[in-house]
Amino acid sequence: MSDLFFGINMQKLLRLGVLDPGRLPQAHDLEQHKLSSEEHLFCRLWSSDMMRSQIFGKDDPVCMQGQPVVDAFILFQGQAQARCGDVQFQLGPGAVIGLAEGIAGKPYRWTVHADGILHTRSIPIRDAVTDIRRAHEGLRSICDLTVSRIMALNQKGHLSS
Repeated sequence: MSDLFFGINMQKLLRLGVLDPGRLPQAHDLEQHKLSSEEHLFCRLWSSDMMRSQIFGKDDPVCMQGQPVVDAFILFQGQAQARCGDVQFQLGPGAVIGLAEGIAGKPYRWTVHADGILHTRSIPIRDAVTDIRRAHEGLRSICDLTVSRIMALNQKGHLSS
């Protein structure tokens, strides 16, 4: 297995107290501790009630390569293993699975299984695409360009109204 690991430093966030259950992180808390943009976004998503929480047990499949993307997943606690052919790596808190693929209308590129108890939040792709299509044209273009880069696509226009 590869030594690659994608995730954020949960211990740092727990030590700072910004992930205390029931406590919405305040903007000054996040700025005071000089969190990275990824850590800042993670804290905001952690406190959001807009997404559905899902728990996976050890070896449970989170998604399967080639299957249509109905939900994207943000890992919040635990680790998962992603695999595509001979390539595999570990995912940790902060990793996002399936969002770019779902927005682009493509299937999952990876098969992902929980390494132990895994807490995720899911993003319904249909809702995400609808919200992005309603967004300002500039934001929609940024999202479209980002998805095209992540997916290594030559064309844009996935999010046109």
